Amino acid sequence: MLALRLARGARPFALLRRLPLLAASAGVSALLLATLAHAHTHRGHTAESAARLLWCLVPLAVTAGLAGALARTDTSGTTRGALDAAGLGAARLPLLAAASAALTAALGSVLVLLTVTLPREDPRGPVLPGTAVRLPAPSEPLPLPAGVTLLCVVPLAAALAAAWATRPGREPRTVTARFEGGAESESGPAHVPGPRASLLGGCLLASCGAALGVTVSPPGGWALAALGLVAAGPGLVHVTGRLLAAGRPGAVRLLAGRGLQREAPRVGRPLGVLCAVASAGLAAAWAHGSAAGRTALPGLPGLPGPPGALTALGAAVVLCCVAVGALTSLAGVRASRAHGTAVLAGLGAPRALLRRVALARAGTLLCALALLVWVMARLAPLPVG
Repeated sequence: MLALRLARGARPFALLRRLPLLAASAGVSALLLATLAHAHTHRGHTAESAARLLWCLVPLAVTAGLAGALARTDTSGTTRGALDAAGLGAARLPLLAAASAALTAALGSVLVLLTVTLPREDPRGPVLPGTAVRLPAPSEPLPLPAGVTLLCVVPLAAALAAAWATRPGREPRTVTARFEGGAESESGPAHVPGPRASLLGGCLLASCGAALGVTVSPPGGWALAALGLVAAGPGLVHVTGRLLAAGRPGAVRLLAGRGLQREAPRVGRPLGVLCAVASAGLAAAWAHGSAAGRTALPGLPGLPGPPGALTALGAAVVLCCVAVGALTSLAGVRASRAHGTAVLAGLGAPRALLRRVALARAGTLLCALALLVWVMARLAPLPVG
């Protein structure tokens, strides 16, 4: 009930931040219902239906990650202080975040369920927004209890991710820890791996994934390579900051490099996920361009034929979720940087200097990530057959 009251009394901008989660949950729900429709109409193709269900786990996972990122944003700063003043301590905060995420995800699932179950004028199925691609419509009515049970997975995953992201001790009082190599960073009492360990471990996982994909299994190899990119994200951002501030830096390079080193633990993993998805998309584009006379990409492992509207919908959900998650993390870092910016402005630093620092930080990080995406797109195997 409190989650409903907060949603009703929230400002329009706060409600707009929930739209990506609602759209992602609707997309995942459409994929799950399409899988149910295939299993219902092709009862003898159990392996194919199971493969389709397994491919739905990727957009489901990134949707849960987006719910966690939004929950951290909604329950940080002044919002957390206001909830504490209202009597909601750290123990009840995850329950509120879980209820809010589940409410948003359930709304998206209900919209898709109504779209599928209500009678349509066009039996060919709905059209994806902005395209001429149609989602396949079930040839016969779906069993409503099975559909409702399957769609409960999306709100449940979003609620668990939001509760885990806002659990007590998730953002403890920061203390100064020392990374390997002497650089300082803010972290909690838990052990934080150094940038060298993070970067080397991630590169090792990515290399093993590329070798595994070439020799044994492309899907397993790509999953391991993507995990390596996520693990190497904080180390990559930190090393980029160290290289930017190396030698005898001026004020711009020093501030930009130190800022990247300090922010690496917070933005490294979301940027690593974004790099993994971007490299997969780039590899798919290269595979499509190198296939002479081919009108579509090859089919996914375990699924017959070329990918259609469902594959496009799943890719759109994954790309949008990781992009919004990365932007949410960067927005949180920008908010935490406001105090340091105010201190520099109070010391007389001109605004032009602060703009040059921001441009140097963003440009250097963008170049490093673009190089990483290009290398992984060339080396990592694409899980298509």
